[in-house]
Amino acid sequence: MAADQNENRRRNANAVLKAIGFALLAVVLVFAAARVIAGTAPSDLLSVLTKSSNTVTSDGYILEFEDENVQKMLPFSSGAALLGQEKMLYVQSGGNAVSITAHDYKKPQVVSCGRTMLVYDLGNTSYRIEKNSAVFSEKQASAAVLCAAVGASDNYAVATYAYEGFQSRLYVYDKDGKLMYEWGSARDFITGIALSDDGKQVAVAVAGSENADYYSKVFIFEFGLEQPLYSYTFSDVTVLAMDYMKNDTLAVVTDAFVTFIKDGMEEKELTYVAGSLVDYSVSHADALAVLIASGAEEDSELRAYSWDRGAHPVVSGLAIDSRCERISVAGKFLMAAGEKKSYQYDKNGELCGSFSGMHTIEDVLLVNQTAFCLTENGLAAFSVFNHDMTEPTSQTQE
Repeated sequence: MAADQNENRRRNANAVLKAIGFALLAVVLVFAAARVIAGTAPSDLLSVLTKSSNTVTSDGYILEFEDENVQKMLPFSSGAALLGQEKMLYVQSGGNAVSITAHDYKKPQVVSCGRTMLVYDLGNTSYRIEKNSAVFSEKQASAAVLCAAVGASDNYAVATYAYEGFQSRLYVYDKDGKLMYEWGSARDFITGIALSDDGKQVAVAVAGSENADYYSKVFIFEFGLEQPLYSYTFSDVTVLAMDYMKNDTLAVVTDAFVTFIKDGMEEKELTYVAGSLVDYSVSHADALAVLIASGAEEDSELRAYSWDRGAHPVVSGLAIDSRCERISVAGKFLMAAGEKKSYQYDKNGELCGSFSGMHTIEDVLLVNQTAFCLTENGLAAFSVFNHDMTEPTSQTQE
């Protein structure tokens, strides 16, 4: 199961830290934070660069992509952006390809907020900013990039590997690319970054070890101050994702719990057994959801939990088809998918739509009221209210 893979990777990261030291931990944990849970192979998609009249059917299906691996799918305006091994593809909610940008990164990663993307080469120094589906600026970091983040005010942050006597270092830039804050971690590796909507704070997750005990820490800094406003230590826990919700509430997803931090107060909202987290979804300043497995593997049950932008619970323990391995959340809607089926739910946990395909669904994404399903054969884009929409059996391209 995907959850078993998550637990194995978490244990492997712990073992690496204890037995080998820090040098390999950064790469292990950054890959984990990028989406360790599902563990599925990337789709062999993403080469259709031109649009013909029969590329999209009446139910919103986009014709197959080929020749390139899709690494990640994430929101872009009202549509989606797909990161491939050599390209970024921008798609509107109706399925129209907006534009394509090429890159030559060996290990491409991407983070975003709104219409701004930061694409970087994991373990190398190159990264770039893309705005409105076009390359805005090319950058070179001082050392190998570990992770990055984009803020609502178009500021952005990059964390790098050891530099100037630090194990890892954080740099925050304003929308014009001017350095506005930096911080160095003397002994731990930075594994995650989140920027507040008001552009005044940055949250940093690090991982390290002391006396063979593995830990993660979260620091919250205010720009202009050298020392953190708040710091939190979590023993034997891996921080998988962080993002700011409404009113500067920081949401933190780990492999053992979900917690919210506001004004220095930390409150765990949900705890679960290590290895039971199947997937998670964080929609910036909007919503958060997790998919949890419970019970023995042969009789496992899946439950979904979500919170709105004010960190208030929306659905709690919603029963999900046990075949599901992916989850996405946006606004008042939640989406879960597995094998060849996806399900869309409203804020009351009522089923409001579904999709049935002939190909395995590898990733899902909700953007406003549009649902995207990335399959082995292409990308389906449809309304969350569509019921029993079926994937077309065949399509042609002129």
